[in-house]
Amino acid sequence: MADSVNVSHPSARRFLDALAQLERSSDVAAMDGVFADDALLRRMTHGGQEQRTESAAEFWTAYRATFGEIVSAFTAVTEGPESVVLEWTSSGTLAAGAPVTYAGVSVLDLPTDDGALTGFRTYYDSAAFDAQSPPLGR
Repeated sequence: MADSVNVSHPSARRFLDALAQLERSSDVAAMDGVFADDALLRRMTHGGQEQRTESAAEFWTAYRATFGEIVSAFTAVTEGPESVVLEWTSSGTLAAGAPVTYAGVSVLDLPTDDGALTGFRTYYDSAAFDAQSPPLGR
């Protein structure tokens, strides 16, 4: 759960809180203000292709639409001056109702102040989605 993770950077904390709200409510507005307007959000798709999304709303809408229910538990956090690395496991159901559990790592690119995040990259075990479309983020 996001609230049980100790993270010191205010922008990273806002992300964790917004993600928990998004996962609970499916309300993409939870991510409003978390990412800068020019932030680049990226994920690896099946086959190792990188997908870049410049709209945070589009990215997180597609992520949440992948699931019926989803909860992310963060298992490790590494904070640096320019980024925060989050290790996680997510469990729930896919939109069609099949159960899913998968794990991965997400990297938050930090602003120079306490403002909005400037980037997001996520890498995850896509084997859980072999028969499904992959999720877009964490």
